[in-house]
Amino acid sequence: MLNSLTHPAVLQQIGARTAELAAAGHEKAIIEAALHAENGKLADWMAGLILVSCPVDTRVTRLIDKRGMTDAEARARIASQTPPEKKRPLARWVIENDGDLPHLQHQVEQVAKELESITRQA
Repeated sequence: MLNSLTHPAVLQQIGARTAELAAAGHEKAIIEAALHAENGKLADWMAGLILVSCPVDTRVTRLIDKRGMTDAEARARIASQTPPEKKRPLARWVIENDGDLPHLQHQVEQVAKELESITRQA
């Protein structure tokens, strides 16, 4: 129910902001929003998807530690989300957020380099 109310508004804001960026001469934008590809498809205007994946137990621990949730609350939140495995086939890039910060930073830097390369080719 909440998603049916919020997702259209979020998508409208994304559309407005990307239109502003395009009008300012930007050809590409990275949009951080977990709701993309929820229906098993990429939107027509999306050139790619960066999926950040993490094991469930690690996600639970992080929600408990960083958000003060109980184990049950954390698991309920995760259960209400589309599993990353359903989005993995749609992803052009996958970042595994299952280690330490340097490991994560290295993966992000690799994706950023590839994105920069694509931008230069366009």
